[in-house]
Amino acid sequence: MVEYLAIGKIVNTHGVHGEMKVIPLTSDISRFDYLKIVWVEKDGKLTEHFVKKIRYHKKFVLITLSGIDTVEKALEYKNCYINVNRKYARLLDEDEYFIVDLLDCQVYQDDVLLGKVTDVLQTG
Repeated sequence: MVEYLAIGKIVNTHGVHGEMKVIPLTSDISRFDYLKIVWVEKDGKLTEHFVKKIRYHKKFVLITLSGIDTVEKALEYKNCYINVNRKYARLLDEDEYFIVDLLDCQVYQDDVLLGKVTDVLQTG
């Protein structure tokens, strides 16, 4: 089971003080309001950052993290993913799953193997 869950992708910088523009990957955007620590995946490695500020602009989350206080530093994280530790993820309802947990699952209908989940397309 994956220990960290991606909840957003950094797509650009915002301003000159290290703020970053994030596309949320969660259906519950308000979960960003409660973040204190996140792990940013860069070059296959996770680094821990304290969340200094969260705000919203249109469909984006604007986030300021510890140690990233200039536009140049923020640009280094463009296209990186923001992750949370699974133990701090939101609680799921009985029939809900994180997408990462569905990948590679085998799909059956009437005891006949139909295939394996390779991707999930979110349309709404």
